[in-house]
Amino acid sequence: MRFSDRRDAGRRLGEALVELGPENPVVYALPRGGVPVGFEVAKALDCPLDLLIVRKLGVPHQPELAMGAIAEDGGVVRNSEVIAAAMLDEDDFALVVEYESGVLAEKVKTLRDGHVPISPVGRTALVVDDGLATGSSALAATSVLRRQGAASVWL
Repeated sequence: MRFSDRRDAGRRLGEALVELGPENPVVYALPRGGVPVGFEVAKALDCPLDLLIVRKLGVPHQPELAMGAIAEDGGVVRNSEVIAAAMLDEDDFALVVEYESGVLAEKVKTLRDGHVPISPVGRTALVVDDGLATGSSALAATSVLRRQGAASVWL
């Protein structure tokens, strides 16, 4: 399916989600690309929109290839297959986590600007992004919402 832009994708996704009728939904958009998509989804569902900030953990010599991701609550997801294929050890992984944790903390500070995240407790949490590659960021996002008590998590 082709979309003219992220907003078009969000409108069409929102229409489809209205038909599914999620109970007590809240949309969590992954910055940056997921925000225009998430905005349109939240508008279609007439529900709150918030950011969920995660950071890809790129392979040191190939940073666009995710070997995992870290969520704003500190949760870490690892892709063991990518780590093994890249021939990285635990120290290599830990160094990337340490560096990206600092970058993530700055992003949270900048993007949240004091805003307290919307609690997913008892709600249908809808995670929205503009695409998936390895899925590490999406896994980190869905994991944090489950840990925080979402009734269900949709991606």
